[in-house]
Amino acid sequence: MSERRALIVGATGALGPAICRGLSSLGFGLVLVARRPDPLARLARGLRARALPWDITRDPALLLDLAGPVTLLVNAAVRRPLAPEAEDVWSPEVVRRLFEVNALAPARLVRAFAAQLTAPGLAILLTEEEPPLSPYAASIAALETMGPALAEGFPLCGIRFLSQTRGPKVGPQRTAARVGELVSGLGAEEP
Repeated sequence: MSERRALIVGATGALGPAICRGLSSLGFGLVLVARRPDPLARLARGLRARALPWDITRDPALLLDLAGPVTLLVNAAVRRPLAPEAEDVWSPEVVRRLFEVNALAPARLVRAFAAQLTAPGLAILLTEEEPPLSPYAASIAALETMGPALAEGFPLCGIRFLSQTRGPKVGPQRTAARVGELVSGLGAEEP
C-alpha cells in the first residue's frame, strides 16, 4: 500500500511540466523542485503536488530530507549557455557553472538519493546532445562518464540517462512518454 513517489528536479523547465503530468497520470505522488517559486507553485497546485523551491547546487541530502522518501528521481535541471553575444561560453565563470549544474550537482543528488533508498529506486538524468566541441557538451559528457560509479555501493539504485538530440522530434510529450517507459513497473505492488 506504499505510494509511488517521485522527485522531479527542474520541474518548471522546458520538459519538466510534461514529465510531471505524465508521472502523475501513472499514479506517482510528486515532489516538484525548481529555482523559481511562483511557476513552481502554480504547477504544483495544478497537479496536487508538493513544491520545494530549490537550487540544484545546494545540499542534496537536505533536499531529500525535505522531500521525504521517494523511489524515483528525475533530474531535468540543466544550465545551458546563453547566446554567444550575451556571454563568453568559454569564460571560466560560465564553464564552472555549466559543470556545477550539469555534472557535479546531479552526481551529488544521485548519490544522496541512492543512500536514502529502502526499496528499489531509479534515477533518470535528462540531457540534450550538443555539438561536441562546446563546454555544455563537455559538462554532459562528464556526468555520463560518472554514470557507472554513481550507484556504486547502492544496489537498490538504478540509473538511466535519457539523452536526446534537439530538433522537431524531441518535445515535452515525447520525453514524458520515454520517462513513462523507463519507470513502468517501478514500485508497483506485487499481486
